[in-house]
Amino acid sequence: MDSLKFTDITFIADSFPFLQHLDLSFPGERTVFEEEEEDYNNALNLLVEKVKLLRSVNLSGNIYINDSSFLKLCINCQFLQEVLISRCPFITHAGIAQAIHHRPTLNSLSVTNVKEGLELEIVDSYFIDSLTSLKGLTCLDFSFSCITDLMLKAIALEALPLTKLVLQDSYNYTYSGISHLLSKSPSLQHLDIQRANFLNDQLFNQLCAFLPGLVSINVSHCDKLTNSSFFALLTNCPLLKEIRMESTNIGLGPTPSVLDLVVYPQVKSLHLAYNSHLQDNHINIFGFMFPNMQLIDLSFCHHIFQHRIAVLLKRCPKIRHLKFASFPHAKLCSINFEASNLEVLNLLHLRIDDGGLYQISKSCPQLLQLNLEHCHNVTEKGVRLAIENCTRLKEINLQHCHKVSTDIVSWMIFSRPSLRKIIAPPHFHSRDCDRKLLCERCLVF
Repeated sequence: MDSLKFTDITFIADSFPFLQHLDLSFPGERTVFEEEEEDYNNALNLLVEKVKLLRSVNLSGNIYINDSSFLKLCINCQFLQEVLISRCPFITHAGIAQAIHHRPTLNSLSVTNVKEGLELEIVDSYFIDSLTSLKGLTCLDFSFSCITDLMLKAIALEALPLTKLVLQDSYNYTYSGISHLLSKSPSLQHLDIQRANFLNDQLFNQLCAFLPGLVSINVSHCDKLTNSSFFALLTNCPLLKEIRMESTNIGLGPTPSVLDLVVYPQVKSLHLAYNSHLQDNHINIFGFMFPNMQLIDLSFCHHIFQHRIAVLLKRCPKIRHLKFASFPHAKLCSINFEASNLEVLNLLHLRIDDGGLYQISKSCPQLLQLNLEHCHNVTEKGVRLAIENCTRLKEINLQHCHKVSTDIVSWMIFSRPSLRKIIAPPHFHSRDCDRKLLCERCLVF
């Protein structure tokens, strides 16, 4: 919705007494006048009184919720299990601490993008006490926030049954805190420590020993990690399905010989964009090691050539999602014929023309998503051929395709009924008479 009025809140409260999942995130700019403040408070009080069966709530970006209303929500909703809070200017750490203390049944807490206060001892202590009282907590997200080793060690001391820990772009903690927590979290399955800049191969290899049950990990932007860390993950985490190591130094350091390679059939997704040290020999290794791979992102890896992509697709026939945006060497005619099972293809910034796009559409008829953003040599002719050949296409991105006419948007919607989302070429403006029809058939941006 564009804005959340107090009448909307009242309507929700009166109409959905059995509501279990509520999303009040980012309701729009604050337009409340002083005389309406009481109406808003009354509406919020009514809401928390009536939705007693609520199990999850997302309050992110909500400028109407404050400490008092959040406290009432936690007190009244005795079945509440999941809370998401981000960029809520009127909810403080002290308010969160007080509220979650009254709802010890919470098993998922996301408090992200919070800069104030956690390094202060008095707030830290109060917040930590409330946090560690959540004995059933399985999911904890403190992305983009200031946290401390003291907090991480306190969580470890309580041995909370964490299965998911997200500290993406968080700061102020060190290896001491995270290693202590991971050593006491044997059930952990999902770990995100993106931009943990203190990590190097030696420290990370030590962390891997604590993660035998890990299923997915994100260590993107940890720029001291090399091949050693990548292979340590594979060796220590036998259940690992998804690896995110974007903007690292993978590609540097020794790799096993072909005779020493181990097959990891459980690995399904590799996100390796922006790794300038990756080369063809690494792609060759991936083809041997990950035969069941379904997704690979090699965008902006500028030392990989298209013939290796073709070999990879042949060795890993289950790949459905391929990203290789901004490949300076890619001429797609040598890739397409091995790629008939692809469903998602990202060609951002690729030097592809109508002929190449036609070959893709002929050899990849199962495509569901196609990203042609900044493909400056593609014209309306190539797009039309792609739309005709890709009979299941749901999304297409033509942003900054300056040689594609805006007139093609209406034609695409009527010619390919499966389309649900179009990012239009430059200068597209739907006419008033078309706008309703376009919105009914397909989202156009």
